[in-house]
Amino acid sequence: MLAGFIAGACEAVVTQPFEVAKTRLQANALVASPRNAQSMAGALRAVVAERGVRGPYLGLPTQLVQTSVKTSLRFHIYTTSKPLLYNSDMLAGLFAGAMEALLWIQPTERIKVLRITNPSRSAVQSARVVFQARGGAFGLWRGGAATVLRNSMTVGMRFSMYEQALAALPASYKKHWATPAVLGFGVGAVSTVLNNPVDVVKTRLNATMPGAHGYAQSVRSMVREGQLMQGVLPRILKISIGQAVTFAVVDVCRKHGL
Repeated sequence: MLAGFIAGACEAVVTQPFEVAKTRLQANALVASPRNAQSMAGALRAVVAERGVRGPYLGLPTQLVQTSVKTSLRFHIYTTSKPLLYNSDMLAGLFAGAMEALLWIQPTERIKVLRITNPSRSAVQSARVVFQARGGAFGLWRGGAATVLRNSMTVGMRFSMYEQALAALPASYKKHWATPAVLGFGVGAVSTVLNNPVDVVKTRLNATMPGAHGYAQSVRSMVREGQLMQGVLPRILKISIGQAVTFAVVDVCRKHGL
């Protein structure tokens, strides 16, 4: 668990600007021209204009806590559940992804998205707004089904692709320090492209209050507006780099007995 916690902290620090750009693009929360609103560079320029040089790291404390605990849970649940699930990388990854999403990611993701899309509020104020809205504490799990679906599918694919690719490599490559990073980057890119539509729905719902339109309306709106792949570029950069960091750091930590 410690190796996953350290890896998650490293990932959050490296990838937070991409997370801010992706979230603002998907939530349509930019105060910028329509042209800039369609690009990652436009999203980052807008947040810097609004919040200064610290803008790209908006919501970092929440992301740091979320990612560290999330990655720790993911690797621990994956490792312990795999022998119970026929030693299947896919099944263990699906289970780990679903559990981490249900127990941890969804409530913290809700606060993080509200923090990024409403920069004037702190994380505590964002949580208070959710609690005061219709639904109370259950409002933290708005968009939860999309989060669990996205996360279980993603983690299952990543572990399965990673382990299969690693097994296919010669023994000399497996020992090289760069191998986990390269494989992590690759599985991060593939999984990002495949699950981006689900992530857009998740972000849209996390950015709204209870009582707003739900899943069916969000999907119809995305299809009608051609936004199924909204924010995919910053997501590819964020997740690919993040998975490269995560798998590399976990590998190093495990080799040192952490």
